[in-house]
Amino acid sequence: MVNFCPLCPPGSLNSAAKQGFSYRALMEFLRRLLLGSLMVAGTTGLGVGVWALVTPREPRRREIAKELSETNPLRWAERRHQNELVMAAIKEAAETNENVARRPSPGWSK
Repeated sequence: MVNFCPLCPPGSLNSAAKQGFSYRALMEFLRRLLLGSLMVAGTTGLGVGVWALVTPREPRRREIAKELSETNPLRWAERRHQNELVMAAIKEAAETNENVARRPSPGWSK
């Protein structure tokens, strides 16, 4: 039966075939596995902690939402007027066989 020992290459004087099972190698493997897991968990915990610190709280979120342009009534009126103009142009294009994209615009000057 051949045993695996990560610290002893095959053919060496301390190979697993000559020495048998190595608890030292198993303990070293478990130690490295534990330290690696702790490093990953620590880094993840640190990232989550920093994210929690920089995320704005509820009062700040409401303040930011008030400052957005979408909540401004004047901006809403401008957007509504622009949408009405676009819909009127689409309706006019649907009602005629003429290519309205080629038509010169009355408000533009070259």
